[in-house]
Amino acid sequence: MSQIEDFNPDRDENETKNIDAFGKKWGIGKERFGSMLLAVPEPNIGDRTAIPKQLQGKWTGRAILEEAIRTYVKSTWDMADQARVKNERKANVQKEQGKSA
Repeated sequence: MSQIEDFNPDRDENETKNIDAFGKKWGIGKERFGSMLLAVPEPNIGDRTAIPKQLQGKWTGRAILEEAIRTYVKSTWDMADQARVKNERKANVQKEQGKSA
């Protein structure tokens, strides 16, 4: 199953699976010849520029990185919800203006 097929717009379910609002699943990878941990998107294509600023770098503790991933995923869903509400308001205003014209 591809990443797109796994994507479900249900926020709570996706937050528990560490899937952000863009449909990207986040996991923890290990540095090749070391003990440091990295945040990696799944599937990992090795493109470090795709890593958001909040998750870049090397991490020493699994719990710290897991919390950073959860915080990032929650923030993307919060931004998506705010954008949805804003767009709904905008559409309602345009609809009302169309009725009064």
